[in-house]
Amino acid sequence: MDYSRQNATPETKELLLALARAANVEAKKAAMIAGATINTTEGRAALHCALRAPKGASPVVLGGVDQVAEVRPKGASASYSCFMSST
Repeated sequence: MDYSRQNATPETKELLLALARAANVEAKKAAMIAGATINTTEGRAALHCALRAPKGASPVVLGGVDQVAEVRPKGASASYSCFMSST
């Protein structure tokens, strides 16, 4: 979380973490990374991790196809990576 533009206190952080635990965010994040169909509006996987994968990262495979290669033009670089930390 980027706190640089927020006036968050330690209590705010703990409340946000408790909300994330109650909403089962870790399991939802794992489902997204695994390529599960979590975009219910479009009925497909949300492939944010594939779009933002740094060069040389592990492939994001869905339906036997490496989605990183599908969504990134040859020679393109990403400035963001999928947030994988559990803290």
